[in-house]
Amino acid sequence: MVLYLSIAVFGYLTAFDGTPGLITERLPLPGSNDYPMIAAKILFAVLITFAVALRANPIRKQIYLAFDWKNQDDTFKRCAITFLLLAITAGLAIALPDIYSAFSILGGTIGTVLLITFPGNCGR
Repeated sequence: MVLYLSIAVFGYLTAFDGTPGLITERLPLPGSNDYPMIAAKILFAVLITFAVALRANPIRKQIYLAFDWKNQDDTFKRCAITFLLLAITAGLAIALPDIYSAFSILGGTIGTVLLITFPGNCGR
């Protein structure tokens, strides 16, 4: 951990002005096709694709709890909620094509939610 952290810090300090806000936005390495960065971007897209699908079930359960819906086997409700979640995600992706701004919004939102819910859950 210390090795990787020191490489990151000294790499940042070496190219201080040339370091982008998001590492995947860096310029390609001179004289190469930069295959590691291409692979990282592809894997990042795969990760985001699966993350949306994996988050749908817990979000759906929270919506059921928030509206006090007892019947969670209703196919229409499940499909409607999933479609709504995917539409919101697609809308945000279209409205915010710069992933860096989406991360900053997500970080602020999640941080606020954790500040509100985490202390209450610790007392149980």
